[in-house]
Amino acid sequence: MVTLREITEENWLEVIVLGVLPEQEKLTPSVVWSLAEAYVQPGAPQRRYLPLAVYAENEAVGFLSICYDPDSTDCYWINGLLIDKTRQGRGYGRAAMHAAIARIKADFPQCREIGLTVFPGNVKAEKLYTKLGFINTDIFFEGEIEWKLPLRR
Repeated sequence: MVTLREITEENWLEVIVLGVLPEQEKLTPSVVWSLAEAYVQPGAPQRRYLPLAVYAENEAVGFLSICYDPDSTDCYWINGLLIDKTRQGRGYGRAAMHAAIARIKADFPQCREIGLTVFPGNVKAEKLYTKLGFINTDIFFEGEIEWKLPLRR
């Protein structure tokens, strides 16, 4: 079973050592980069970041961040999904995405659309997101392609 836990004093050291295979490093930001982004919160002043560790039982196996504008209906993003190189291929990425989508739906009932970006050529990510119902918009943002998941309420 996969759960998402907020990054705290108790688990941050366990999370920052997570990483991907060398050939995947250009496809997703490091946990350290994502945590810096979450705490600096660049961009619009109303934007918030919620960095989350992906846990399988009591072991951190990955990371993702939810970025959102609580006053919007369509500014909800899942950023920086990463499953540690030693834990890939076990379904944790899919389970983490299901958990993140469920969390957004529960915490932000006003949300009508979830977005994410994919580095061009990241075929594994494209397959996962397609199976989850995300749609490739063919819109580029900072060198990555935006994908959107419309939510039915």
